[in-house]
Amino acid sequence: MKYVENIQQVAELQPDYLGFIFYEKSPRNFEGVIPKLPKKIKKVGVFVNEYIEIVVSLLEEYQLEAVQLHGDETVDYIKQLKKYLPKVEIIKVFGIKNEFNFELLKPYEEIVDYFLFDTKGKERGGNGVVFDWQVLQNYKLTKPFFLSGGIGLEEVNELQSFFKRKEAEHCYAIDVNSKFETKSGVKSAEKLKKFKADSHKVSYMKFQPDNNGYYGQFGGAFIPELLYPNVKELEDNYIQIIESEFFQEEYKDLLKHYVGRPSPLYLAKRLSEKYGATIYLKREDLNHTGAHKVNNTIGQILIAKQLGKTKIIAETGAGQHGVATATVCALMGLECVVFMGETDIKRQAPNVARMKMLGAKVVPATSGSKTLKDATNEAIRYWIQHPDTYYLIGSVVGPHPYPDMVTRLQAVISEEMKVQLKEQTGKENPNTIIACVGGGSNAAGAFYHYLDDEEVELIAVEAAGLGVNSGESAATSQLGEVGVIHGSKTILMQDDYGQIVEPYSISAGLDYPGVGPLHAYLHETKRAKFMNATDKEALEAAYELTKIEGIIPALESAHALAVLPKMDLQKDQVVVVNLSGRGDKDLETYIKYLK
Repeated sequence: MKYVENIQQVAELQPDYLGFIFYEKSPRNFEGVIPKLPKKIKKVGVFVNEYIEIVVSLLEEYQLEAVQLHGDETVDYIKQLKKYLPKVEIIKVFGIKNEFNFELLKPYEEIVDYFLFDTKGKERGGNGVVFDWQVLQNYKLTKPFFLSGGIGLEEVNELQSFFKRKEAEHCYAIDVNSKFETKSGVKSAEKLKKFKADSHKVSYMKFQPDNNGYYGQFGGAFIPELLYPNVKELEDNYIQIIESEFFQEEYKDLLKHYVGRPSPLYLAKRLSEKYGATIYLKREDLNHTGAHKVNNTIGQILIAKQLGKTKIIAETGAGQHGVATATVCALMGLECVVFMGETDIKRQAPNVARMKMLGAKVVPATSGSKTLKDATNEAIRYWIQHPDTYYLIGSVVGPHPYPDMVTRLQAVISEEMKVQLKEQTGKENPNTIIACVGGGSNAAGAFYHYLDDEEVELIAVEAAGLGVNSGESAATSQLGEVGVIHGSKTILMQDDYGQIVEPYSISAGLDYPGVGPLHAYLHETKRAKFMNATDKEALEAAYELTKIEGIIPALESAHALAVLPKMDLQKDQVVVVNLSGRGDKDLETYIKYLK
């Protein structure tokens, strides 16, 4: 950027960064005044082999928040610069043509905040030419990077394809320049506005699985050969079915007239008063069957029928997914078998009774910890032996396409949230969304329509059990490593030999040693902040909500509420807590611990 009026025009489009070139040989060399910009926009100084003293002086004069180094700056140069500017983001640029030795970047990895990959040409930037992005397949580092070099309106489709591929895994930002200029240093606000609108889908693609079901390095389909036909049939048809007019009409009709959607967005006034912020509860507990799970089972039962399936199997932990599956099977007149850990059968007796009353056969899993992991194992074994059945998975776990399919069906939560927030606050976006995470379907649904908007803070809350380091926990993001469980590559709790470590939580729905691949990716990219709550903290949060709002939450949802005291909430902060289920099923546990 170069001219005040043009800077103001572009700033109205709310870019994340605006660059100012301080290089006399550039036709875009900046010598003017930077007008006042929104706080969201970071001002970047672009330099080429400049003296450190001059860089520091210009950063102080223009109050720049980032430095982009476009020359031959060495590691030692950057180390010296960081001594003077410890809080300033440093972006180091490397030019790429048809090939590049990424080993050259390793010495820089620990001292820069980002790399920027531009097209190598006669000029140091602004060449208007795209380099071969496939070269980035050889980028093996984890440092996030900016993608630059001749990107314009014509490249939107290519960007969409790029973000589906593994080489985009660590792409943090798109840098645009010459393709939007009417003359050097003057950008077309109209073209940039169109690019932003068109590329909304592009940024969103970062959090969508690629054609093989991977979110970055997580996901995929690790399945026995006998299950391949079933999974392949689903993979080939699920998007087409979901997007069909017939499916959408029936799905929306059932959600409205059978499930009772939209679920309310309730302003919890007394909770808000206590914590000093505006706190809303997304009342998934008021759905038919008492939780968010029915959003998914309604959708999947319609898909199963479309595929000609007549027998449904499912796994369940807290019992809510089992009840929701038994409910839709009764609705559609289909046979239903639900696998449930023997431990969970005892602690979730009311839900077991509901499943049986609905006509489902409940099969106990007696191996391992006799909880959700083991129920899933038994369901998969049964599926292998009976490949004619339809496996209705309840969370964003399992082989592709289940994580994506369940996420799409749960996305109704955030879709409604946007409309309801607009009605109540005048804005579609909250500042923060909090949801509990075991496998993670309620969180995936609550986060879905906000994934690409990094102004919205996403907080995923795991079950710490008796404490993260107690040996009795289910805090996967803290304790897990990359591995494969139940058909997908993700983060899971395992020992030195790769054997799954038994999880523990007072909450049956969060008692799982892994996390869905989408959440593993959100954790790795830091798009979501992962927190945790112990059994004790969850119980206290449940009692608190009951006493000050008259709402008894499920133990799973109580974990999301339990992080409110740990947060530095502000008066003008709008927070939505996804209340994923009601506490009827947990009354025996609540009574046991009630003081």
